[in-house]
Amino acid sequence: MTRSAKQLIACSPSESIAWLALYWVEIRAEGFGPTAISYLTQSYHFGPHEIWVQLFRAPLALRAYGFLPDDLKRQTRADFDDIVGARLFPTAVLMYQAASQTTQAVLLEGMCTDPIEVRLIFRRFAESRGLRIAHACFAEPDNPIRG
Repeated sequence: MTRSAKQLIACSPSESIAWLALYWVEIRAEGFGPTAISYLTQSYHFGPHEIWVQLFRAPLALRAYGFLPDDLKRQTRADFDDIVGARLFPTAVLMYQAASQTTQAVLLEGMCTDPIEVRLIFRRFAESRGLRIAHACFAEPDNPIRG
């Protein structure tokens, strides 16, 4: 896969999916480090809002969220926000579920500016997977969440 990704980048250096492939190969082979961060940075630089890339990139980046530099944390949150904004709730809930508890709290806090309908639909999809969303921003107006 590394060779194919590098060939694609040699022909088209702006292919964000190729940079993401290099990130994935790097973390699997060498672990998370500066080289992996550089590959992820390039993926975000060249494809910040490509939803089909975001569907692959967000779960990979969310796994390392606590170790990312602030700019990559912001971009990872933007991926999640775009996925929620596209109303891909089942996918967003799966990403949320796979994230650490600390990252889950960040994701929920970031959704506070979403319309209440979006938050409630997200919560219902989460509940259908057995997850409990206990966050003030996810309370129904006539049924507040008790933590």
